[in-house]
Amino acid sequence: MQQTYSEHHSLWQTMLAEGCELQVLPAGDSAQAALALSFAAGSHAEPADYLGMAHFLEHLVFRGSRNFALDDGLMAFIQRKGGHVNAQTQAEHTLFHFQVEAPLFLEALARLVDMLVAPRLEPAMLSSEREVIHEEFKLYCQAPQILLDAALAPCLVARHPLQRFYAGNRDTLRIEDAAFAPALAAFHQAAYLRSRLKIVLLLPQAWPSWQAQVLSALQPLTVLPREQTVSRAPAIQVPSGSVVKLRVPGNQTYLVVHIPINQHGQGLAELVEKMQHALALRIGQTFLAYAEQQGWCSAINVRAAYQAEAQGVLTVQFSNPTTAHTLLLEAFRQWLGQWQTQLRSAEQQAYEQQAQANRWLVAEPLRKAQQLLASRWPISDGVSVECLAAMEAVLAAVAEQAFVQVMAGADEVAGRYDQGLPLQIEAVAPPQHLSTVTLRVPQFSFASDFAHGQSSAMQSVAIEHSHLSHCPSVSFPKGIAVCYWGWSLANPQHAAQWLPARLAAVSELLSYNAVDWQVECTQSHLFIRISGPAEYLPIAVNQLLSALEEPLTDAPLPVSGHFALRRLLQRLPRALAGVALAAPAPAQISLAAQPQVALWLGAADHAGLLEACYLQGLQSLSGVSPPLAAASGWQHVDDSGTEDALLIVHIPLPARAIVEKDRLRLLNRVFAQHLQTALQRYLREQRGLCYAVFVLPYAQGEHEGLSCAVQSSKVSAAQLLIEIKQCLADYHAALDQHLPTLLAELGLQVQQLVQGALGLERLSQMLFRHWREQRLGLGLAAEIQAAQLVTAEDIQSYAQAIQNQQHWLLLSNQPLAG
Repeated sequence: MQQTYSEHHSLWQTMLAEGCELQVLPAGDSAQAALALSFAAGSHAEPADYLGMAHFLEHLVFRGSRNFALDDGLMAFIQRKGGHVNAQTQAEHTLFHFQVEAPLFLEALARLVDMLVAPRLEPAMLSSEREVIHEEFKLYCQAPQILLDAALAPCLVARHPLQRFYAGNRDTLRIEDAAFAPALAAFHQAAYLRSRLKIVLLLPQAWPSWQAQVLSALQPLTVLPREQTVSRAPAIQVPSGSVVKLRVPGNQTYLVVHIPINQHGQGLAELVEKMQHALALRIGQTFLAYAEQQGWCSAINVRAAYQAEAQGVLTVQFSNPTTAHTLLLEAFRQWLGQWQTQLRSAEQQAYEQQAQANRWLVAEPLRKAQQLLASRWPISDGVSVECLAAMEAVLAAVAEQAFVQVMAGADEVAGRYDQGLPLQIEAVAPPQHLSTVTLRVPQFSFASDFAHGQSSAMQSVAIEHSHLSHCPSVSFPKGIAVCYWGWSLANPQHAAQWLPARLAAVSELLSYNAVDWQVECTQSHLFIRISGPAEYLPIAVNQLLSALEEPLTDAPLPVSGHFALRRLLQRLPRALAGVALAAPAPAQISLAAQPQVALWLGAADHAGLLEACYLQGLQSLSGVSPPLAAASGWQHVDDSGTEDALLIVHIPLPARAIVEKDRLRLLNRVFAQHLQTALQRYLREQRGLCYAVFVLPYAQGEHEGLSCAVQSSKVSAAQLLIEIKQCLADYHAALDQHLPTLLAELGLQVQQLVQGALGLERLSQMLFRHWREQRLGLGLAAEIQAAQLVTAEDIQSYAQAIQNQQHWLLLSNQPLAG
């Protein structure tokens, strides 16, 4: 194999066969291994008579294969082992990826190869999986972003694959046709066994120690030569000045601009990433701040709605726009020209390179594999030549008015268009063009001015003289740190609702530099968890605390997410604290005036750069308060934005004392993985009731347990509850059959705990909990000891206890009577 080097990493790469490329990158000190692969065939290669076949096949290969039944296939295996697995069908590629503990990698790889080479495409399976596809399709029909992106299709003036929507549904996947099964088998051969293939692996230890076993496992997938030819799509053409009106569900309005390019699309993904960052910033003289001052829009989102080889579509979405569309678009055009100049500057190159290095540092192995798969090697110039060329193509399209405006909202629209996705859409007259317009669009304010200004003004402080708690865990990834900053409050949930709006101004800057923040409430405190590169983290903490110096005032909780079920899940922490939320909200909350506590996890070399005024205000964390019981019963939320039944079932951990929780915590995690598989099979495959089914271990503040989330267009939430109860009862009745597997997987969880191989998020959550329980430094040994004592009788007792519905919290968009 050929070995190449970057500044920090060595990359092994070779051609396993004609048209089959393999790249291997060391995973560093991670205990996880990851794979990402891409077939050079997607929706555009499927038979024209069966719209959605590529997406359908991507689903079907997970339904069992020659050597692995459904219950032992890749999806079930990865879910039971606590890893990550997914797939995606794109226009010209089909992607598969997974991440799992390194000792389990070869077992997972064997399952992946078998399902891709020899899937069981049985008639009964086709029928049940088509229903799953149809349920997913109905979710797409209600997702505004999906509809907005599809609105470009009826505007194209020449034949192009973009004119069709390729998800598939019950009508387009005519499995009853005599020709369907042969067409599916032929497409599988062409797309999975004969198209170009790229495989990326991230593995602990050196590649030679893996090479023989990995290549042997891959051999069935790489034995045949693969085609090198690539079909070229015709040019994407739209009428100059095209404007359409689109109906979308919900109460928001949008102005979307689709800008097609037919050259240099290879740099579009990078351009979108950088443009989104620049447009979303609210600090200084940025475009969003200017647009908000003018009252033009409330948010801006940039994405690549389409990208295939040299072609692409840059999509800019303005949320809640005013009627001054012409002014907004002219200002945006002016800003684009200014930003292009900034993009070429040396300071932008340096800033982008550092931000990219930060993101690579904190990325999981799977994310790194996906970056390599997309040919976006992370250690390179801050702004690539391909990105700058894509910017030139976008500006040329804008200058020629070769873009489509989509005005969207809830108003009725008479026109109809359906090529795989029904749209209520019609052409409208373009707004009057302003031949001369004078706008004072501010010069782009470079993001790093803010960050570097903060950094240069700071002086190191001796943290040992403050009340900043510190735990230098040896298991923390190198170069990464986590800080928990908390405020003592009588009712922390109110402040938690108001925080996102206040911190929106700095959130984009921090996330772009690989800093993530989350809110967590306990009975007596509001905490912000901030994680990221250790060198940058004190700068980020200072920026967040500075933004919180002024009192918080009432602001709506931003509930994000394309799908209603995920949005409802975001409400669970507040629902569990339902008793506390019954108290009236204060007019404002001054966090700066409250007692504050903080915990620093990981290397503290740079923690002294926290500003002295914040460190001096810290106090020691007081003793543990007895936790309040979580809310229970049925809670109705009526603003879900969907007519489907949504249901979240929270089952609390059947333990109150710390030692009891220590004994059951890992068992709770194992049960979540098993119940995910059981519920998916029961509700999706056997009963055909829903597409979206999730089971997750839950831990927020004092509340721990299991959270089940389901969505159905076929039955009510009340009926879903009945079905979930039945599935749990069936699982409990067959528990003796599951006990050996449960005990074995619990043993693996204990082994990971002993080795500290928990990953950054789980490890920091555990240490944070120990700190709150006044046993930092001692809690890990106690948890290990307690988990090692779990017996089969404990599993039986746990399985019985979680069926006690008296303590369940049920969160739904429907009333119980519905």
